[in-house]
Amino acid sequence: MWTHSDVTHYLGGTDHEDPIDYLKSHGVSEAQFRADVQRAYNNSSVDVSVPEKPSKPSEVPTVVTDGIAYIEGYNVNLRKGPGTSYSKIRQLNKPESYIVWAEKDGWLNLGGDQWIKNDPSYVKFNKKSTVDSSIVGKRVVSKVNNLRFYDAPSWQDKDVAGSVDAGLGFTIDAKVNVDGAPQYKVHNSKGKTYYITASEAYVYVK
Repeated sequence: MWTHSDVTHYLGGTDHEDPIDYLKSHGVSEAQFRADVQRAYNNSSVDVSVPEKPSKPSEVPTVVTDGIAYIEGYNVNLRKGPGTSYSKIRQLNKPESYIVWAEKDGWLNLGGDQWIKNDPSYVKFNKKSTVDSSIVGKRVVSKVNNLRFYDAPSWQDKDVAGSVDAGLGFTIDAKVNVDGAPQYKVHNSKGKTYYITASEAYVYVK
C-alpha cells in the first residue's frame, strides 16, 4: 500500500504528506491507519477504534446504587458533600422521599452535590429490587409455622398482612434489601404482591 509519503519520497512529483500527526493527536497510530486502509481496500468492514483518553480518577470511590430514601424526621440537613463539614443546602422533612443515586461513608447521594446521612432514626433507605433471574418465578416456602409476611417492604407490625405455615409460600418476583436485611418480593395465586423474609433460617426456595 503506497501512502502520500511513499509517493513523495520514492516517485517524486508531489509534495503531499500523510496526516500522521493529526492521526496521532486522535490516538491512532500510523500502523493502525495502514491496517485499517488495507482492510477497507480488501472490502472488509472497518471499525475504527479511537482509544479513550484516560479520565481523571475520582477522588474517593462511591458505591453506585439506587433506591428510595424516605425522610421520617424533621429538619434533616441536606449537605453539599458526604460529611458534616460540608455546608448545608436546605432541610428535608417528613414525608418527603428522594431517589438515591450512590452511597459513600454512610451518606446517601440524592443527585449532584446533594447528600444526607443514612441514619435510620430519621431516614428509611430502601434499595431498589435486585432482579436475580435464578430465583424469579420460583417458590419461596416457609420452614416454620406462623411466618409473617408484609404488605410493603418492611419489618414493622403495622405492615403485617398475615402469616403462612410450614410448607406454604409464594412465587418470587425479586429480592429486596429492607433496613439491611433481605426480603423476597412475592405474589400469590391471585397476583397480590407481598414481602416475606429471605432468611434461610425461615424459608427455602424451590
